[in-house]
Amino acid sequence: MTNVIYFGAQKMRLKTEKQTRQGLIDIFGKQPKMIWVLKDGVEIQIPFASMNAGDITIVNSGEPIPADGTIIHGIASIDQHVLTGESKPAEKGVGDTVFATSLVLSGYIHVLVEKSGNDTIASKICEIINNTADYTASIENIGQEMANASVLPTLTTSIAAFPFVGESGTGALLCSNFLDNMRISAPISMINFLHIASQHSILIKDGRSFQLLQDIDIVVF
Repeated sequence: MTNVIYFGAQKMRLKTEKQTRQGLIDIFGKQPKMIWVLKDGVEIQIPFASMNAGDITIVNSGEPIPADGTIIHGIASIDQHVLTGESKPAEKGVGDTVFATSLVLSGYIHVLVEKSGNDTIASKICEIINNTADYTASIENIGQEMANASVLPTLTTSIAAFPFVGESGTGALLCSNFLDNMRISAPISMINFLHIASQHSILIKDGRSFQLLQDIDIVVF
């Protein structure tokens, strides 16, 4: 029964981590399969993966901007809160910089592509989010250290309690260690808070922020 509970908890943790990671990355990874570009004065449609620096991409109202670049024609109201945290849409025109995954709410623009694919700011953020897994492992190590420190007290308490609670009670005390609880609950908690924050349009780029939060008394906007 103990093994069933243990492996069930491990499966839940892995599932939670996968769903949360995918949800966070989807915020920045959603791009159209096809985009419109201007070639020799003619608008043509090409696969998103074929876009390169130097192309002129055409973005209409309701469409995401597919690359980082500069507006060379048109004006638009752009929602870029996911990247910049701005609560209100930004009015952009010729000469202004725009970023991939930002959404054109209204207007029509031509964007000179400067960075595309893995070179965009959005892609870099995805990479940072992926690195959160490394911090999850460090949380497990902290839990491991705490659990190791509890071994001797647990053994001592179990031996001392044996005359009073018998074999069953002693077995229960021996099994009430912190190791599995800390290894499972700590990473799940961190991942869950990342997911909750993302649902409220808050991007936590590094899981260590949660550990440092208790020492912060001033927030600068």
